[in-house]
Amino acid sequence: TIDKANAAQVYISSANAMTEDGQLINIDGNGNRVAATAYGNGKKVYFLVSVNKILPDFESALNRARQTAAVQNIKRFDVKTPCKVDDKCHDCHGENCMCRVLMVHWGPSRLVPTEVVLIDEELGKRNKKDDTSNQSHII
Repeated sequence: TIDKANAAQVYISSANAMTEDGQLINIDGNGNRVAATAYGNGKKVYFLVSVNKILPDFESALNRARQTAAVQNIKRFDVKTPCKVDDKCHDCHGENCMCRVLMVHWGPSRLVPTEVVLIDEELGKRNKKDDTSNQSHII
């Protein structure tokens, strides 16, 4: 909740995508998850970013945020959206759309110390049609 985020000594988040020059991109339904990454309540914000989320430029990073992270995120909710059906962003902007807030960090906030921690592993959600290397198999 916002109250818990405000009381936290540090705020830990990830990014849906990051450009090679350090721009962090997040898409959120309400903005509550990303708001504290901008103001951090004067404490410290850490972004944990795995290597599979690093892309060459803004356009490819935004595409990853929309076409991979957002369409995987919607699956956690009991809503009906076109992207939940076919794993593809439709720019629906419907009532249940989870893509209402786009946050781009072009650099650290002046209000809060911010640190990006790069993780040399492929973590987080991947679009199943793009990457099947991390699938579990029943033996």
